[in-house]
Amino acid sequence: MAASFKDRYRRNKETLEWYDALAMAVAVIALVFTFGVRIVKVDGHSMDPTLSNGERILINLLKKPDYDDIVVVDGYTEYGRPLVKRVIGKGGDTIDIDFTAGIVYRNGEALDEPYTAEPTYLYESVDFPITVPDGCLFLMGDNRNNSTDSAIPAWAAWTNVTLWAQLCCAYCPLEDRSGPMSQSDIINSRQIQWFPGHMTKTLRLMEKEIRNVDCVLQILDARIPLSSLNPEIERITAGKPHLYVLNKSDLADPEITKQWLAYFKSAGAGCIAMDSKQRGRATATKGLIEKELSALMERRRSRGMVGAAIRVMIVGIPNVGKSTFINSFAGTTRAKAANKPGVTRGKQWISVDSFDLMDMPGVLWKKFDSLETASNLAFIGSIRDDILDIEELACGLLSSVRGIYPQQLLARYKLDAEALTLPPYDLLQAIGAKRGMLISGGEVNTERAAITVLDEFRSGKLGRITLDPPPEG
Repeated sequence: MAASFKDRYRRNKETLEWYDALAMAVAVIALVFTFGVRIVKVDGHSMDPTLSNGERILINLLKKPDYDDIVVVDGYTEYGRPLVKRVIGKGGDTIDIDFTAGIVYRNGEALDEPYTAEPTYLYESVDFPITVPDGCLFLMGDNRNNSTDSAIPAWAAWTNVTLWAQLCCAYCPLEDRSGPMSQSDIINSRQIQWFPGHMTKTLRLMEKEIRNVDCVLQILDARIPLSSLNPEIERITAGKPHLYVLNKSDLADPEITKQWLAYFKSAGAGCIAMDSKQRGRATATKGLIEKELSALMERRRSRGMVGAAIRVMIVGIPNVGKSTFINSFAGTTRAKAANKPGVTRGKQWISVDSFDLMDMPGVLWKKFDSLETASNLAFIGSIRDDILDIEELACGLLSSVRGIYPQQLLARYKLDAEALTLPPYDLLQAIGAKRGMLISGGEVNTERAAITVLDEFRSGKLGRITLDPPPEG
């Protein structure tokens, strides 16, 4: 009996001790997660490629933030959810950003930022340089051109000391991202944004000069008329007679171009399709301009203003062919042209016969309304290639083209019909293999293949392709 009692006592004691240890462990874990660490879910793409949307990270509440640390701003901000950013500057630091070159400076020294998705091109009207107040931090996302951070006016309140008091830093991924992602997950997964500082200046200049012109001629790319129609330009130029040019029509599907011309006509807008590389082809627009401004011309004649030049503002997105159009209009080289964005950087007046043309730099808008629009702009080269993942871009193009022009794709790269069922990245590899783009070990040089696909689309070697059909109805 006594032995049995002792045995039960011993077993109960051991059980109680185990429960005590368990309770202590739970208490320690609770204390750690309350005061020492916390799990936060990444919301959005502002930290690509370092951290992915939906990834969970473990943060250390006890570490004092330092340069290049990844920190979390607590969810009581206006955003409503925790914001994950990187420390760029601390109290007393002077931060400056060259949005044209895409370089961030701290106290006069350019930062080496290998972690960024692309250079810092997106200008949001904050006047730099700025000095970070004492007790505050200057934060930016790694995906610089798609990030809500200290570089935008709406978050000027981030310099509030009480807000910074809730910063947490240091991280380690809780999920294994080392395994291979499917190419369908990769293709077009990244937000595309590009808005260098000079584009803001261009929009302001356009707003200032619009009163000095008689009409606006907006150059669109015939392959993507809708995607190349800049809503900011439409807003600024509203109220002025407007003409549209579907340029590079020699690269576009002729049947769809006819549909677009009918669409503009039905909307009461003057429109013409052309290949402005043809010498003098743009002169066809002179009659359209005079027709559109017939009432103005009659008023001038009645006032004895015969011979006054017609002032036309030439606008459009980058790399749409504005300078080439002007040279065709003039019948000689009057404007600098190149097959890349950002060549024209300031306004220039060009006189041609009875016309004064104001050539404006190409300009995009700050936030694209859809990934499809952004991708189309990247496909035609309106967004600088060096800020994009060229293989991802080529895969996106292949995905679009095979859906609407499959036979052209097969014929150009001598592929079997089965290739159309491949994931985009595998299709890119198949094209590279067909072209003999191999590196050591027989592996396909997919970067070279990607460059080839994009170049052949842009030059028309892939065929006459239109990615934007006219709206229905």
